Amino acid sequence: MTFARRASTVGAVATVVALTMAACSTATEPDTADRTTATAEAFLDTYVDAGRVVRTDQGGDTVSEGQAYGLLLAVAADDPSRFDSIWEWTTTH
Repeated sequence: MTFARRASTVGAVATVVALTMAACSTATEPDTADRTTATAEAFLDTYVDAGRVVRTDQGGDTVSEGQAYGLLLAVAADDPSRFDSIWEWTTTH
């Protein structure tokens, strides 16, 4: 599966999540997209090590949920290389 196709699928899921969150939110700040990208990049910088999403604050293990978050956030941050790295680690392990 190509990045574009995976990103499209993951992007659709991320859109549903974002719309759900927006519907539940009372904040209407104009810089929401910039903050979302910055938050996604901060997560990726903190928890992703060579494609493995490491729960550094919970014993250093890895769970499938973390890998899924990493994939979604890589799409949100428009970071195909990090997406591919996480996808590769996930499918290998």
